[in-house]
Amino acid sequence: MTLDLSTNFGGLKLRSPIIVGSCPLTANTQNRIAMESAGAGAVVLPSLFEEHVIAWRIRNGDSATQREKRLLDGMTGMTRKALVPCVETYLAMLNRASVQSNIPVIASLHGGTDGNWLEIAGELQETGADAIELNVHHRPDSDYDEPRELEDQVVELVRTIRASISVPLFLKLHREYTAVSHLARRLVSGVQGLVLYARDPEINIALDSFKLQTTWGLSVPGVISPTLRALMSVYGHCPAMPLAGNGGIGRPEDVIKTLLAGADAAVVVSAVYR
Repeated sequence: MTLDLSTNFGGLKLRSPIIVGSCPLTANTQNRIAMESAGAGAVVLPSLFEEHVIAWRIRNGDSATQREKRLLDGMTGMTRKALVPCVETYLAMLNRASVQSNIPVIASLHGGTDGNWLEIAGELQETGADAIELNVHHRPDSDYDEPRELEDQVVELVRTIRASISVPLFLKLHREYTAVSHLARRLVSGVQGLVLYARDPEINIALDSFKLQTTWGLSVPGVISPTLRALMSVYGHCPAMPLAGNGGIGRPEDVIKTLLAGADAAVVVSAVYR
């Protein structure tokens, strides 16, 4: 007997609730084929960063604001040497993936809460993205008088990008919000789903140099509790919001728990690497 694992996440019809999250693995054609063959319901491509979009706009004759110039000047080596170094390369990868895949291909955007860089969303849709995942980072806390201002920017950002696309928009949130369940109610008419939560790098202080160190690593198995807590909170307060769990989902049992907590899909990355 074959089990029907199909589900619907924010308008995307998935043959299974398992989504392979944004990571270098999904940039490779053979990897995507293997993931699809293994039963993935969708794949999220590596992120296209705001800095790359700004550089692309400048190459096409647009002017840059002072904030955008500072972003380009301060671009980190990790971003500059990213797996997808420019918009043109990203669009080619997206087009290739959309043609070759029989499952939804989700484009990933990563950047701040203001600026014209979000105009790239329409280009991603035209190139073949079945949906867009938006991973937002914010300006320093000193730029805000209260948390409400930060949430207002997110709502306005969603309104802006929503006006330029017709495919589903998924917002990948970080853990910095004071009341995610209330924010979900404000976003329910603008996004087609929330991904809880975005992964942040590990932070440490080197005692020999007194410099800040950031490192990326695989999620430790068995750390699904914060994800479950967030999902249950948002689902209980705003059941109309489609949800995907992300973080610490490393076993089949974790996927089941994620769905029981109110999610429509489970996003996995570290488990695929392992």
